Amino acid sequence: MPKGEILQKEEGLTIARVSGRPYDLGFQHGEMFKEEINWFYSRVQKFFDEREGQIRGKISFFVIKRFAKKIEKFIPAELREEMDGLAKGAGVDYDFILLINVIEELSVIYRRLFKLHLPWSKGCSCFVAKTQAGIIWGRNLDYPVWTEFLPSQSILFVCQPSNGYSFLSLGWPGIIGVATAISKQNLSLILLEAMTKKWTWQGVPGAMATRQAIQYSQDIKIATEKFFDKPPTLGKNVVLVSKNSARVLELSSPNVASRDFNSPSPLVVTNHFQHETMKEMVASSFLLPILTVMPPEFFTLEGSQKRNQKLEKLCKDKEIDIARAKEVLNEVATPGTIQSMIFLPEKEEFWIAKSIQPPVTRGEWLSFKLKDLL
Repeated sequence: MPKGEILQKEEGLTIARVSGRPYDLGFQHGEMFKEEINWFYSRVQKFFDEREGQIRGKISFFVIKRFAKKIEKFIPAELREEMDGLAKGAGVDYDFILLINVIEELSVIYRRLFKLHLPWSKGCSCFVAKTQAGIIWGRNLDYPVWTEFLPSQSILFVCQPSNGYSFLSLGWPGIIGVATAISKQNLSLILLEAMTKKWTWQGVPGAMATRQAIQYSQDIKIATEKFFDKPPTLGKNVVLVSKNSARVLELSSPNVASRDFNSPSPLVVTNHFQHETMKEMVASSFLLPILTVMPPEFFTLEGSQKRNQKLEKLCKDKEIDIARAKEVLNEVATPGTIQSMIFLPEKEEFWIAKSIQPPVTRGEWLSFKLKDLL
């Protein structure tokens, strides 16, 4: 079995390479980040105890892991194999690895059954614009809780699977799904939550669907077909970017729609659907998490629309270059902004914000070249 490799380790951003078959990818991941994953395991269990009391907390933790097993059958076999390897490498229960990789779907089920809320809904902002150097995109990933330690745990995975295309994925220990990724084919994928009235948990979980898309899609057309054929379980906006085009997919099973990038107007995406045919699917809000660090309006349709308008205005006010892209992302950042990234596909250069405190956009921006990693 090939060995995983830590290419860079700094507080705020670690770069790690994994390669091989699905089990190998997972085992290397788990072995390299065993300490972090085990700490996270204890933290999640403690979270249930603190929220509901020790007895009810342990019961709820057990029950929610059982529901994760019901979702498991919809996950592609190779990703289940990868999670098995991850659990073995980290020395933790497979059911826990499964749980944290389908936590957004479980949050919906948990709320319906127990009338309580697991605060795992993400909020995000993304833009695609035209510059003198070609297309540029930037994204913020916002999280409602655990912001005191999540920024320090960010990992840029250099994933070189035996099947499909190699890719970079900005994530965390124990997570194999994809929220922000760039493939060797120079296809970018950015995942954002979307408020929706409809959902189904009998389908491929969102972050698993995006993982499959970035690993097996050669271009935007093929990725679009994959999502339109099998939309993910919950409401999602998926932004796809190549060297010369971009598209946002608005997905709420079984409804799907797309919006294409038409320069010179920027393509702007937050947490609601904007396509005319998807408006009937738009919900008025996410459920407000308890003790969140972010302002309440962030979880509302009105708040998402205001952020969208602000982002669009910022992109139009001045010509976008790297310095301006950093300013734009910082202007729409919140106390929950725990990851931020910028990419120039034509030049194959990208920047990641590094900080141990949110918003990370106020920290240092590290520059990388795609060819140096893939």
